[in-house]
Amino acid sequence: MYALLVAKYILVTILFLPGVLKILAFSYQDAFGRTNYGFKCGDKIYKKHEIFAAAKKYCDALTTRPEVTREHYEHNGYPALWMRLMMESLLSAPGGPFKLMPILRDGSLYPIDLPKESRVLKSLNGESHLIDPGPDRIVVSKSCNVITAFTDFGYFDSSVLRIETCDLLRNPVDSSLTPSNSHDLS
Repeated sequence: MYALLVAKYILVTILFLPGVLKILAFSYQDAFGRTNYGFKCGDKIYKKHEIFAAAKKYCDALTTRPEVTREHYEHNGYPALWMRLMMESLLSAPGGPFKLMPILRDGSLYPIDLPKESRVLKSLNGESHLIDPGPDRIVVSKSCNVITAFTDFGYFDSSVLRIETCDLLRNPVDSSLTPSNSHDLS
C-alpha cells in the first residue's frame, strides 16, 4: 500500500510540476503590479479588493494563529490526494514557499483565522454546517503578495485532475475574456 502511495506521489508530481511552474512562470512579483482590476476564474470575477482582502485575512491569520500553516490540507478544503500532493509541489516551487487561500464566490472571506470546528454557518432552521471553501484559490507568497489564482475542478469531483489558472484582468473590459488556461492532469 505504501509503495502504491509513493508511486502515485511521484506520478502526480511529475504530471503536475509543469502546471505549477506554468502558474508561477508569469511572475514572482505581486500579480497586481500589472493590473488594476482583478482575476476572472471561470465565470466569476474577483475584484482587486476581494483578492487583497483574502490575502490579508490569510496573512493576519498567520499572526494570530501561526498553526494555520501546519493544518491538514483537508481542514482548508483540499480533500483529494492529488491536491495534497500538488500542494507539496507548490510549496516547494522556486520562489516559495507559497500558500493557498480560498476565495469565496459570494464575496465573503473564508474564516481561515478560526479553528476548523469554528468555521460554521447556521442555516435558517438552526442547523450548523461547515463553511464550504469552494474551488477557487489564490496563491500567496511568504511575504503576503498575491502570485496568481486558480480553480480546482477536482474540488467538485476528486477523480478529475484539472486546474485552471484564472485570467489576470487589467481593466473591466478584460472581464469578457474567455478562460483558455486549463491544465488537464489526468
